[in-house]
Amino acid sequence: MMENDDTEKQTKSKGKVLMQKVAPAIFLVSMGSFMFFGGFATAFSLAKKQDPKGFSKGMIRSKQLPDSGSAIASRALARATLYSFGGFGLFIFITCAVLGVRTPKEFSAKMNEVIPKAPKKESTGRNEFDSFRELFTYLEEEDAKKTAKLANRELGCDSKTSLGTEKDR
Repeated sequence: MMENDDTEKQTKSKGKVLMQKVAPAIFLVSMGSFMFFGGFATAFSLAKKQDPKGFSKGMIRSKQLPDSGSAIASRALARATLYSFGGFGLFIFITCAVLGVRTPKEFSAKMNEVIPKAPKKESTGRNEFDSFRELFTYLEEEDAKKTAKLANRELGCDSKTSLGTEKDR
């Protein structure tokens, strides 16, 4: 009985962790899709409003236009999809062949061997802010300090006669 309870708790905690990771991804994908289709629909309706006759000519095959606009767009989309997937697949194949790897784990290990890890630098400034306003205020102050330092250097001022920042004056 105890083992079943522990197993259920582990399963529930794994499910919560999975949902915490998956929920943001689902949200981003759904919002991105919504924005994409919303933008496409807006562009479509604007094109129709600006030139209704030209729009209808482009939708239907006619003597003047042997291919409709949608047929041309479909072919272009098909070709672009083929080129992008084929090109990326070829890139991955060549990269794996050159490196002699078969799995993503092998690729990661090989990259860790080839590329040295960059040393982590300690942050010299702040890195936690409560609001965007606080961040932008900090950035403005840092920019003013750098500008004053450059101006002092260009004028040849020493530290005693420096111009300083606006707050220092």
